[in-house]
Amino acid sequence: MAKANAVRRSPTTLLSATDLPGASIAVPQARNYVQHICREMSNTRLNELLLVISEIVTNALQHSESGRRPDGRIRLVITEHAYVLHVLVVDQGSSSGAPQLQPQDDIERSGGHGLAIVEHLTRAWGWHEEPPNRVVWFDFEVAP
Repeated sequence: MAKANAVRRSPTTLLSATDLPGASIAVPQARNYVQHICREMSNTRLNELLLVISEIVTNALQHSESGRRPDGRIRLVITEHAYVLHVLVVDQGSSSGAPQLQPQDDIERSGGHGLAIVEHLTRAWGWHEEPPNRVVWFDFEVAP
């Protein structure tokens, strides 16, 4: 009888989850929160992670119901598996379209560069709907 090869996987660990207000104060709150959780990360990687967090939370505020409602909320969830952080930013959805990379041929444009930064600094990113919410996620590699 052949013996099956077992694949040993390390478990995914929930590092933290928090709710943020649907207001501009959410961006520095998210940055401070992540900085506290990831305080042992190298300064360079931490600064890159904080930039990505800022971009995604700002987008949630600008492009979803979270930033339009007086009681708007954003949920931030961080898990870790095999030296990769998996970060979810859950907003209250939007009918105005899906997150998408903007063409980068117009460097004079004052906005629309955020997801290009996310694309460059993360291992992967994406989004999906969980009606009525939208989830934008990204994977961020941390050194062992």
